[in-house]
This record gives sequence, structure tokens and C-alpha cells, in this order.
Amino acid sequence: MNYSSVFNKEIFENVIKVLKEDCKISRGFTSQVIGTTSFSATTTSIITYVLSKLGCLSVEEKECLKQDILSFKINKKGFYYNSIGNEDSVTVWSTAQSCLALIEIGTKEDLFFDSIEWLCDVQSKDGGWSYNGRENEISRIGYCLYTVIVLYKISNKNLKVKKAIIKAIHFIKNYNPKDTCEKIIKYYLLTLLKIEDGNEIQEREIVLDFINENIFELANYTIVEPGSGIHHFYVPWYVPGFYMFLRKFLEPDHPIVLFLMKWLSNNIIDKKGWSSDIHNKKIYSWATALSILCINFWNMDCQKKSVIIKKLNDIEIIKEQMLKIMEDNSMPIYMSVCPLNGGKCNLRNKIELEYNDMNIFLDIPYQNSYLTYEKQIRSTVKKSGLNVVIAKNKQKSDVLLCKVCQLIQTCKYGIADISEESLNIPFELGLMYGLGKPCAILKGKNSKQPSDVQGIEYIQYENTDEINSQLKDWIKENVK
Repeated sequence: MNYSSVFNKEIFENVIKVLKEDCKISRGFTSQVIGTTSFSATTTSIITYVLSKLGCLSVEEKECLKQDILSFKINKKGFYYNSIGNEDSVTVWSTAQSCLALIEIGTKEDLFFDSIEWLCDVQSKDGGWSYNGRENEISRIGYCLYTVIVLYKISNKNLKVKKAIIKAIHFIKNYNPKDTCEKIIKYYLLTLLKIEDGNEIQEREIVLDFINENIFELANYTIVEPGSGIHHFYVPWYVPGFYMFLRKFLEPDHPIVLFLMKWLSNNIIDKKGWSSDIHNKKIYSWATALSILCINFWNMDCQKKSVIIKKLNDIEIIKEQMLKIMEDNSMPIYMSVCPLNGGKCNLRNKIELEYNDMNIFLDIPYQNSYLTYEKQIRSTVKKSGLNVVIAKNKQKSDVLLCKVCQLIQTCKYGIADISEESLNIPFELGLMYGLGKPCAILKGKNSKQPSDVQGIEYIQYENTDEINSQLKDWIKENVK
């Protein structure tokens, strides 16, 4: 294991002792709060997986835990979730976690392949999975997470498994995430299945969405619960879970990562484990396991990338760093809802492919009398190293609004000349403002300023030399 000054050797040793001694009972590990006698396949599987990942299980311990997990099976169809003898407690969630733990400790697949086939049998018609595998329940990408990972990891991909993966890919690609957590899970699964690989645009969008959803609750260390929009203090799965996925594209000293680590640091009880409430002093078994695994990954990442963090900053400092990211113009912003159909933009993939940090959208009059000024603007922009994007340069679209909206979203910056009366120019300017694009507004000296943009700062010019000079200054100041 790897240690740091923030989460040192003492913490790891204490937590491992708690997991192996205080959480271990006659059959598996205690469910939820330490000190109770209830147990479940879910908690047993999570802690088994974590201890194995941390290299803290002997061959004998793995064998005992393998038998514990396998003993939860019912009629060779899934695993129990909460209580023994209750068939209603069999769930996709628990079954997939159990299979994942068995894979991690090196169990032969034929001992649990009946559970793999059960997961395939309860797959919903849409290709996803519900919590308990019942067709009348709603499929959610969160319930697909462990199932897809398991199907991806096993070596015996028979026809049933292959079909299940194909259906799952269709579901994942078309699933509309309810919040950032679901968006992170979707992106993780797409990259795992090699449908997408390191899409920088989506990664930036996830970062912005995460901050936007959580920035106002940072002082309370809460996170939005997946699919609910509700902030919870009790988020021991979500917090370490976020880092498990985000570490694929965020540096270990990224403000979001530091926020998550600060949350984990503040919610540890007596350097032994994690709780839903630091005031009740009750340590939660599976939350403690996932948290220490997350911390181990973070310590490893810091060491691998030579990042030294001796102390985590106060939450207000981290909050300022996160707000700065929100203001960073390097983050492209897209339309969350299509203004035409009120749904999701179906051109997002095309927009992401064409987006360029050096693109600038020209929102200018198309009259012949304006051609001289247009030529000067294009020349100034190009000499500054920017790529000119303008609607009239593109092929005609059946829907003009859709084309303009698409082009604007491929740009990081914008220019709008409001010298001539036009309906499209204020509209396009509004789109750019709404999307947070830094925009230079130009206006001829003798032109009447539209009332809709009263109070907005603009560049006034009388000739092409003034356009060139002032636009160059604007680009120098705003293009980063």
C-alpha cells in the first residue's frame, strides 16, 4: 500500500484492523454499522473486493470468504441482499458485486457462472438493468455498472453473455443521464467497452457539471445523490466512487479531487473508519472499505505523478479553486436543451468533433455594403491565429437555427457586429452569451445601437484601421 502525510500508515493499519476484526462475523462481514450482527452478500462482497485489492488477504482468508459469498446463493439464481431466507431480497446490484468480488479473489468461473447467466436472464428489454431485475422496474445506468464490469471481465463469454453485452452497449449509448454521477458512470462504461476513448470534451463537461451541482453545498460536504437531485450528507459510496472514475482523467491535485479527499478526511472517525454522520460516531463497514480503497488509489496516483500534498486546504480555498474553473474560458459550454425540440441535441457528437479552442464565430451583417468591414475582420482574426467560423460559409441546412446553433457550439469565442438592423444578429449574439462564449461586440460609429443591447460594452469603429486595432486588442486580452 502507498501512504502519504494526509492519509498515513497509521490510518491504513487502523482501518484494515477494523475491517478484518471488527467487521468480520461468523458469516461474511457485518452489514452497515459496525457492532451489529446483520450480514449480507453485498457488504461481504464489497469488503472482500477491497481487502483483496489492497493485498490484505491471505490464500486461506480468500478461500473462507469465497465460501461465505457463495453461500448466499439461492437456487443458483442470484445472491441475497439483506436477509437470509427472503427471496425478495435477491437483486442485480448484490449479485453483480458478489461476482466481481469472486473474480477479484480468483474464484473459478464455473462456481458462479450460474449467477452470470441469471444477470443475463434478468436484463431488461431496453438493454439495461433494474435494481431487482424485474421487467416492470425502471432500468438505470447505476444498476448496469457492476453488471457490465462483470460481463466484461469474465473469460467465458458464451452467446448469452455476448448478446447481453451488445444490448447493454445500446442501452448505455442511448441512456440520458439524470445527473453528473450518472454521466460519470456512463462515460466510464463507454470507455471501458472501448466505445469512446478519452473524449476531452465530455471530460470537461463532467467537470463543469460536477462543480455546478455541488459548489453551493461544499461547506456541508454533501454530494448530489444519483438520479434524485437531492444533496446527502451520507454519501460514502458516491464520494469514493467519484474518484474511482474521475482519476482516469483528473490529476490527483485537481480541485475536485482535493474536495473529495477533504470530504473523506473530515468524515473519518478516530482514524478508524467512516460514518454517515461524524457526530454519532458509528462506523459503517462498506463505506469504510470503499473509502480506504479510494484513498489508496489517490496515494498511488500522487506517488506515480510526483504530486506532494502535505496538507489539504480549507474547504473555502478549494471552493475558490473550483469556482475559478467555472470561470475558465478553456471549458467549452454546450446547449443543455435544444431550443427547437426541447430535448437533447442530436448533433453533440458532431459538435464535439468539430470544436476547437481557436474557433471564433462571426456574427455579422451579410449586406454587400458591409463586405469591406467583413474582409478586415476576417484578416485580423486569421492573423491572430484564430479560425473563422461563419454560417454563410457552410452548406445550407434544412433548419437554419439548428445550423447556426451547431456552429456556435464548435467555437470558443465570438464576434458580433450590431451595426446593421437584423433579426439574426441579436439572436446569434444571445446564443453566444447564453453559452458563455467571450464575445467581441462591434458597432459602426454612425450606426444606431439596438435597444436590446443597451448597456453592453462594445467596440466602436469608423474605418477598417480602427477595426483592426481595437479587435487585435480585444483578442490579446480575451483569447487564452
